[in-house]
Amino acid sequence: MVQVETFNDKKNYIAEYEAFNIDDEANLYTLHVYGYSGNAGDGLGTHNGLPFSTKDKDNDKSFGFCGDIYGGWWYHDCRLADLNGWMEWFTGNKWLFLDRTEMKIKPASVN
Repeated sequence: MVQVETFNDKKNYIAEYEAFNIDDEANLYTLHVYGYSGNAGDGLGTHNGLPFSTKDKDNDKSFGFCGDIYGGWWYHDCRLADLNGWMEWFTGNKWLFLDRTEMKIKPASVN
């Protein structure tokens, strides 16, 4: 689950995913996410299938060096959802500029 709070109006938005998985190092920590529900918009869905980029590992599809500029994340054209740099989340039709974020991940065996 990803919970975000907007900067100006302090509204809370939630994005929940039925499945969230990250590959191992050999597969560049590629993100696999699907089954979105919530009111935040599917911000992580556009990052599905993308490898993780950092300052020293440029694995993104952008011409720029997203990890160096914005911090570690699963980038496609630098950002549509980014909780580690400029905290932004794209809902599908508008940008949310975030004051606070929280990402909760639990093992699949935990209910």
